[in-house]
Amino acid sequence: MNCRYSIRKQQKVKNNLSIGMIKRNPSFQQPIYLLCDSWFTSRSNIGAALSKGIHVIGALKTNRILYPQGIGLQAKEFATHIQEDETDLVTVVNESHPIYRYEGALNDLNHGIVMMCWNEEHPMEPMRFLKHRYGTDDGTNSLELQSAMEH
Repeated sequence: MNCRYSIRKQQKVKNNLSIGMIKRNPSFQQPIYLLCDSWFTSRSNIGAALSKGIHVIGALKTNRILYPQGIGLQAKEFATHIQEDETDLVTVVNESHPIYRYEGALNDLNHGIVMMCWNEEHPMEPMRFLKHRYGTDDGTNSLELQSAMEH
């Protein structure tokens, strides 16, 4: 059995199911947020949500391509260039985390917000990311985006 084919087939089915669930919702006038894991932060899912007025907050894998200053880098590689003085210290549920906010293009999206978060015990070690978060709402601040995924 070709496992790669099977996994890709499951991904397609999951995306189709999520897009179907999103499309069944009415369009919203007030801010609504869809919280999801990295399986569902694809262009098709995000596009379906945005078409209904739903913002997306979700996890990203560290191999996702970002374009800081127009240069394509995996998030984990980009993290090696971030200095501690470029981060904000955010406290969520009694734990403090250095957080870097990237706003710009991703490999399959023109614009998004990516929060890179480190553990306080291992600050700024590029391979010790706690989380990457993706958001579509420009008005969401670092604390709100991180807090939304903690609960």
